[in-house]
Amino acid sequence: MPDPIRNIVQENFDRVAELELDLDRRINPIERKLHTVTKLIGTLPILVLHALLVGAWCLINSPFITADPLDPPPFFGLVTALAIETIALTIIILMTQNYIHRVAELKNHVILQMILLNEQETTKVLEVLGRVERALGIEDRDEGLEAMAQNTSTDDVISTVREAIDSGYADADDA
Repeated sequence: MPDPIRNIVQENFDRVAELELDLDRRINPIERKLHTVTKLIGTLPILVLHALLVGAWCLINSPFITADPLDPPPFFGLVTALAIETIALTIIILMTQNYIHRVAELKNHVILQMILLNEQETTKVLEVLGRVERALGIEDRDEGLEAMAQNTSTDDVISTVREAIDSGYADADDA
C-alpha cells in the first residue's frame, strides 16, 4: 500500500479509536463494572465452574452422602439461588446490550452523516466537471453525469426506500 494511502488509513483509524475512547470515558463506573461482569460470565471457565458447583451441591446434598442434607432433593435452595442468579445476569446482560445499542446508534449516525457529506461533495465535483465540459466546448456530454450532478433529495431517497420496504413486506405477507 502506498504511504499516502497508508497515512490516510492510519489517520482514519486513529479518529475512530479516539471516538471509541471518548465513548468509553463516558461510561459511568457502575456500567463499567457491569461490562466487566458480562465479559467474565460469557466464558468457558465460568460455564465449567457453574457445572462443577451445581454438581458438587447435588453430590453434597445427596441422601447417599449426607444423612441430614442442607438442601435435599429436589434441591429447592439450589433452584432458588440459580433463579435469582438468572434474573440478575439477565438484567446485567440487558444493560450491557442497551449500552452497545446506544454506541451502535451513534456510529450509524456518524456513518450516515459521512455518506450524506460524501454525496454532497460528489455532486459538487460533478457540477464542476460539467462546467469544465461546457468551458471546453465538449458537445457529447453524458446525460447520466448531468443527472448525477443534480442535488439528491434525502426526502426522495427516504420515500423511495420506504415504498420499497412497504411493497416488500406486502409481497412477503401475500406469500
